[in-house]
Amino acid sequence: MEATRKVDHESFDFTKLPPSKWGDHFLTVTVTDSDLDALAKEIEVLKPKVMDMTILYSQDDDEATIKRKILVIHFLVSLGLAYHFENEIEHIVKVAFEKITDLIADENDLYMISIMFRVFRTYGHNMSSAKCFIKVKNHQLKYQSILLSPKSNREV
Repeated sequence: MEATRKVDHESFDFTKLPPSKWGDHFLTVTVTDSDLDALAKEIEVLKPKVMDMTILYSQDDDEATIKRKILVIHFLVSLGLAYHFENEIEHIVKVAFEKITDLIADENDLYMISIMFRVFRTYGHNMSSAKCFIKVKNHQLKYQSILLSPKSNREV
């Protein structure tokens, strides 16, 4: 048996907005195949430069470098450029996920932990939120309790 819900559109109060000063029209741009081919060639020329800038091929695997690579992956995904570097990103995320316990061991920066969480989850790795976010929460609560304590009790 399928549940149905009847919605009374009369009960909603929609406000009519005035028409835009700029008008309701869309600009058209004609793009030819030769224009797209020229852009594709430019992209192919710039790919190695971006790869060098973003240290995707760097062989250093210390924690700071791995965290930087994860941050670069986050930026590439945010900019919509990650599809150009899918193989490299998959490899970096796989290597980084193998070292996840070392990466989050001394990390107290909520921003970096949330970036790692998002990147690993985006690429199919199940990073536990309990491990990292509770640690940061406890660290911040300790910090807040120090700030709220009387000045004479604070450690310097």
